Amino acid sequence: MPGLSGLEMATAIKKLNPEQPVLITTVFSDAELLIEAVEIGVDGYIIKPINITKLLDSLCDATKNLLLKKELRQQSENFHIMMDGILQNISLQEVDEYYPEIAKELQRLLEIEP
Repeated sequence: MPGLSGLEMATAIKKLNPEQPVLITTVFSDAELLIEAVEIGVDGYIIKPINITKLLDSLCDATKNLLLKKELRQQSENFHIMMDGILQNISLQEVDEYYPEIAKELQRLLEIEP
């Protein structure tokens, strides 16, 4: 690759967008390069000649991971919206009085001292 190595390109991509899946194909099976790729956050490391099944598996895995991260972010966002709505309508003291188990869990999640 002119100008940059694959790992340098992967590093640049991850700096711009840490969530961007990156797969590397290489003729090298050097353990040091593999370790560096893992440290960078590369999502797949495929040795050439490329086995199409391995390539497709790596692409599917990267896509699944991306979708799972997106779903987790959405669920977390929904949870915080729901909690904000609950906390605006009732006090933690009211929850503690009627639902002590829920109050303890809320305190733990919101990192509030009892």
